[in-house]
Amino acid sequence: MGINRHMKILSGLILLLSFTVPTQGLAQNNDTLKYHIAVFLPLYLDSAFDASGNYRFDQNFPKYLNPGLEFYEGLELAMDSLQKKGALVDITVYDTRSTTKSIQQMLDEPAFSKMQLILGYVNAGDLHILANAAKNRDSFY
Repeated sequence: MGINRHMKILSGLILLLSFTVPTQGLAQNNDTLKYHIAVFLPLYLDSAFDASGNYRFDQNFPKYLNPGLEFYEGLELAMDSLQKKGALVDITVYDTRSTTKSIQQMLDEPAFSKMQLILGYVNAGDLHILANAAKNRDSFY
């Protein structure tokens, strides 16, 4: 059920962006004409990799990593479809389970100021923070 719901959401995003996102024919590498999207996912990268970048789980794969990774896979499919249509889209992925940065710190980064759309696979607490950020910035969420 969860994957089908994600695919419906991403399909809707593709449809929405295909009508609203500039295409390459309109701009040649012009950052101002790109549609900037922030995606907040529970990737748990800090727990999956040690300080030197080595995967911690050897042959095992913890199930708690699946939801964020599955959403990311769907996001890659959506991006591929948009790129085939010539859309200029810049996606920044934020790990909501980072141990080094809170969501608020991610929102306060200078790069976040360009974001025009916020997507997320988040819990109720994170949803509140991101919805307020979108409201304050007049962005879509």
